Amino acid sequence: MQAPQKGRGRANALKGELTVRLEEASRAPAEMVYDLLADIGSHLEWGGRRQPRKSYRLLSVEGPDGPAMIGTEFRSTGADAMASSRTRRS
Repeated sequence: MQAPQKGRGRANALKGELTVRLEEASRAPAEMVYDLLADIGSHLEWGGRRQPRKSYRLLSVEGPDGPAMIGTEFRSTGADAMASSRTRRS
């Protein structure tokens, strides 16, 4: 997938670009991880319903069926303890 482009989409509450980076160690093979990340529908499960903190999670994901590739666009909404957000990824 491509990195989000600057200056596109709706502004966030901070009136500027917002970048979030999450890291987690995994013993799973890289191919399995990439397959899971390319399955946009699975994001709501592991990034939403399975999150232990209900105050920081995905609330919705909209995207095409099938694996994501470079140029695939999807939309998501999420919540954190401070606010809720909308993202558009491509």
